[in-house]
Amino acid sequence: ISERINDGIERPAAQWFKRYNGKTPEKGGAQKTEALKPKAWLEQTREAWADHANRALERAGHDARIDHRTLEAQGIERLPGVHLGPNVVEMEGRGIRTDRADVALNIDTANAQIIDLQEYREAIDHERNRQSEEIQRHQRVSGADRTAGPEHGDTGRRSPAGHEPDPAGQRGAGGGVAESPAPDRGGMGGAGQRVAGGSRRGEQRRAERPERVAGVALEAMANRDAGFHDAYGGAADRIVALARPDATDNRGRLDLAALGGPMKNDRTLQAIGRQLKAMGCERFDIGVRDATTGQMMNREWSAAEVLQNTPWLKRMNAQGNDVYIRPAEQERHGLVLVDDLSEFDLDDMKAEGREPALVVETSPKNYQAWVKVADAAGGELRGQIARTLASEYDADPASADSRHYGRLAGFTNRKDKHTTRAGYQPWVLLRESKGKTATAGPALVQQAGQQIEQAQRQQEKARRLASLELPERQLSRHRRTALDEYRSEMAGLVKRFGDDLSKCDFIAAQKLASRGRSAEEIGKAMAEASPALAERKPGHEADYIERTVSKVMGLPSVQLARAELARAPAPRQRGMDRGGPDFSM
Repeated sequence: ISERINDGIERPAAQWFKRYNGKTPEKGGAQKTEALKPKAWLEQTREAWADHANRALERAGHDARIDHRTLEAQGIERLPGVHLGPNVVEMEGRGIRTDRADVALNIDTANAQIIDLQEYREAIDHERNRQSEEIQRHQRVSGADRTAGPEHGDTGRRSPAGHEPDPAGQRGAGGGVAESPAPDRGGMGGAGQRVAGGSRRGEQRRAERPERVAGVALEAMANRDAGFHDAYGGAADRIVALARPDATDNRGRLDLAALGGPMKNDRTLQAIGRQLKAMGCERFDIGVRDATTGQMMNREWSAAEVLQNTPWLKRMNAQGNDVYIRPAEQERHGLVLVDDLSEFDLDDMKAEGREPALVVETSPKNYQAWVKVADAAGGELRGQIARTLASEYDADPASADSRHYGRLAGFTNRKDKHTTRAGYQPWVLLRESKGKTATAGPALVQQAGQQIEQAQRQQEKARRLASLELPERQLSRHRRTALDEYRSEMAGLVKRFGDDLSKCDFIAAQKLASRGRSAEEIGKAMAEASPALAERKPGHEADYIERTVSKVMGLPSVQLARAELARAPAPRQRGMDRGGPDFSM
């Protein structure tokens, strides 16, 4: 019946509904009722519907409720969202960047930031009021008729001395993902410890002006809050930690118009740009680890392409994926990653000439360092240096190789163990980005080369010893060469005399010579199979072989044995003669 013609009867659209036509109502149906025009009626209808829906939600046991009012009526500053259809989601999942998703990301992060800023402002106001009450209580106790001025109670406006502005107390562009000074060794309570410590004279001054102590404590609290928000964030913090600090009006409120277009000073872009510059490569591997499967999605990009695709990386990070970086495989570089370091490890590295080219704080008080040992170093050298540094500074040995991914600054660390109960994830912060070669870089390269050569010699020694231990029955007696005989003899001699390999060489050569082997055959066998020959006799292996063989061939016992062999008839091959096989018993 939904078709216009069914059972032979035509049913035009006008039969099903009447259209309103205000200009010529006779052609378009009746006039629209006046009851539907006033906004008050629409508000009442929406409110009634919301009440019915909320009662149904309550009966069903759901905590969610519907508010029929507009965002403006609720007093919520929020941008209208953009719906992402299944096609856009599928394209983004395959790594295809879309303009619609870019717009949605900017809107979502801006809206989340509005909510977070409101909560943060309320927390600061609450703490400021509490500190103000503390100051007034101290004043009443001391009888001082003073009020706390801006130098006492305004966080971040003045230094503890109360004279000069203190940029460290403000959440400026230098914090967050951008470079920032080295963290205070005193931890989160560093400022408070500086106030509490000191001489007796300082304690006396604090006793005379207790409100001053409270003001400094308030400033310390503000610094701790700023440090927390620099280190932690979730989807709600993307603009808080990344947007330009001047995206507010002159009253400190968020200026939504400033966030309507692309941000000119995106601090994620700033951090990425500094990290790319410090690494000094032309091409990079960017890895996006899937939050659910753990698989890594790899992209090889130039530095410009990394910056160009930052919005897509932000979306991947917002969806719970971690973002990593390393030099591309074909790059010639000398960067070595050292993972899982503490502040004290970094201090030791700098004091010992292993200064990092860049330092990334992957989670609070946990760092990765990229050490530049040379302009270019082979993968084997870089891997050996990485293992050496990891061992010396108790870093993560699993990350000590030549092709390990490090974190890319400007994104959040999505590991569950770093997520707070409030849902915050720590930002990956770029702490240093000097990009310079370490003072001890050349020495590290030389040391690594020596370690590699020593390891190769050890492997060669083990290979030769293993070949000496081959079961003798695996070799047919009539097909044994001088090398086979030498290895067979050395297998037993090494077990008897251990590390006295020169003695083993001499006895083995003596036995081969007594069996009629020539000096040339014995010398070749020694050169091929003598364990650790290059390590034991560096630079004069040939001279050692020549002297040993010459001395063996001159032994009277060897000469007598060789003379007897020369007089004896040549042995006939078992089971064979000129006439063919011999099957006689």
